[in-house]
Amino acid sequence: GMVDEEHESMKVGYGIVDEEHESMKIGYGIVDEEHESMKVGYDMVDEEHESMKAGYGFYPLAVLLTYIIQKLFDRWAL
Repeated sequence: GMVDEEHESMKVGYGIVDEEHESMKIGYGIVDEEHESMKVGYDMVDEEHESMKAGYGFYPLAVLLTYIIQKLFDRWAL
């Protein structure tokens, strides 16, 4: 008898946990949708980043040339 009553109250407790679990699942669903749109945003940034990287490909060359010219000027300055 007592075990049954305990079992019942446990079931009630589990019912509450289940409801909480459901609402958590709903919450996660919303987060997932947000996450998806974030991923889409990141993909766009990545594409932009790719084209920037292509542009930067020329950048190190310019820096290198500037560095070499500076070194030559330093040598001539002495």
